[in-house]
Amino acid sequence: MFGINLFGKTEPKALRVLYSENKLFEALFDYVEMVDGQNVEALLDINQMSGFVGFDRFNRYLASKSSCILTVYSMKGQQRRTVEVFGKLNASVQLTPLKTADYVWHILNVVSQSPASQAGIISNEYIVQMEGGLLATGGEELIGRVVHSHYLKNNNQPTEIVLYVYNHDANCIRPVRVTVREGWGGNGLLGCDIGYGLLHRIPPQSQFQNYPSSETKKEVINEKSVYYDPPKVETFSPPSAVANSEDLDGSKSTTAGKKRRNLRPVVDMTTFKS
Repeated sequence: MFGINLFGKTEPKALRVLYSENKLFEALFDYVEMVDGQNVEALLDINQMSGFVGFDRFNRYLASKSSCILTVYSMKGQQRRTVEVFGKLNASVQLTPLKTADYVWHILNVVSQSPASQAGIISNEYIVQMEGGLLATGGEELIGRVVHSHYLKNNNQPTEIVLYVYNHDANCIRPVRVTVREGWGGNGLLGCDIGYGLLHRIPPQSQFQNYPSSETKKEVINEKSVYYDPPKVETFSPPSAVANSEDLDGSKSTTAGKKRRNLRPVVDMTTFKS
């Protein structure tokens, strides 16, 4: 395990679920805060000087218990719940600041004929992540910097990026391929107004909200999207998560990083699959 510590010493952290085979977790939205009443950081070996994060104690603790009670914080509605797991999480998780759960990019308005509009993004949706985990650390200006950086690296030519967009009404998340560019007739590379901060958090799902039919989803989401569920770890895990992840049984997992074209660490996180 390795990472570069950029988060600081005192900022609370949690394990963000990136992909889960356990239906009790929602990938991208759930953050594991506590295990049997202990903060997850207490079960991790975090070297504040080097940024090294080890999961050995965490793995051994889970493996030693017949079951564990997890306290899980959801990005949807900022609600906590308990989840019981048996021996394994059956999920890929990532150490990240807990505050990132409260900060997403809220799409307020999409300009007609803009790159965002042509990609199928609509108003009142939420950008929760970008391919490669490049938005994982949060920050109001982060998405603008990342998009602009990709554009510059491509010599100011039209550049395709993949955003993971959540639609609250349809309660689904999808990958959206956006070709960012200038000269489309308006300002900016994306062509949409974005809100960020506490006033733009994802609201909870209403208990009276009807789950949309597949036909409703087709009206809401981009027809080019091939699935609605969050991406699996092999297509989403950040570039820093190379093939050094350990499973609970101590074996090496080579899923993360195998399909990565660019293995340059871009964020200070350690990802593992248990």
